[in-house]
Amino acid sequence: MTVTPEAATARPNFADTLAVYLKPRVLVVLFLGFSAGLPLALSSSTLLVWMREVGVDLGVIGLFALVGTPYTIKFLWAPVVDALDVPVLSPLVGRRRGWLLCVCRGLSAGHAGLDCWRAISGERV
Repeated sequence: MTVTPEAATARPNFADTLAVYLKPRVLVVLFLGFSAGLPLALSSSTLLVWMREVGVDLGVIGLFALVGTPYTIKFLWAPVVDALDVPVLSPLVGRRRGWLLCVCRGLSAGHAGLDCWRAISGERV
């Protein structure tokens, strides 16, 4: 059986293949994807190396290594954020903004709690 030119599918050349990645929408997604992964790279190896060079205690460096844990387990919490509504906030501002406000409030409360703990314990920074 012979293949006729009509039956054969035309394969795009290499330049056509690369041209897809030069479209503005694809470049925006590429930039956003890169910038979303950048904090993980900076908070994992780079920050830890900088801290070691300055002479920070290994225990503190180990605690800073925990910063990357939410990125590591994102496959567990991201579907929850996409599927569930925050009871009070989601009807008002939408699902994702509701989660954003909820997490921001939690971070603020944690920060305030650490400040109170530092003030009570008398620790100076």
